[in-house]
Amino acid sequence: MTEEISDSSKRVLAALIAAGWRIKQEYHWYILLEREGYRDYQFIFSGYGMTPRSYNDVPMRLSNERLAHILEGHPEVSVHLSEILHTLITPQRIYAGKEGELLALREVEPEKWLVVVYRESTLDMEKTAIADIEAGSFVITAYLTRRIRSFEKRQRIL
Repeated sequence: MTEEISDSSKRVLAALIAAGWRIKQEYHWYILLEREGYRDYQFIFSGYGMTPRSYNDVPMRLSNERLAHILEGHPEVSVHLSEILHTLITPQRIYAGKEGELLALREVEPEKWLVVVYRESTLDMEKTAIADIEAGSFVITAYLTRRIRSFEKRQRIL
């Protein structure tokens, strides 16, 4: 089954397995993963990744390559995969980054915050091709932190 999926999907799956997830069951277009102490996670095969919308309703690109990069660099985020999208769509806080990016935060455990760093396109949606908008709106990274005070020095947007 896994030989039928794209290389980028295989990279994401490998990162999840390296972070402690196990294949529970394989289906035609997805794999059900399990990890003790966590809800099962449905890994859907897609060479393109996901296109969630940000808090500001901007279509965001979260490619499998980017997701693999996040999971390889921050394997602890693997138990909060669904929270990445949830944080992007309905953050508890948003701070301005130093170079135009935005930082969406959501508390995922007591005093533990998931930070999703992303960039929204500033292109005019009415006059720009969808491909150009998606090229400029994307998730950069995601990580966990307990150091919430360090964000308070930044401009708070939400």
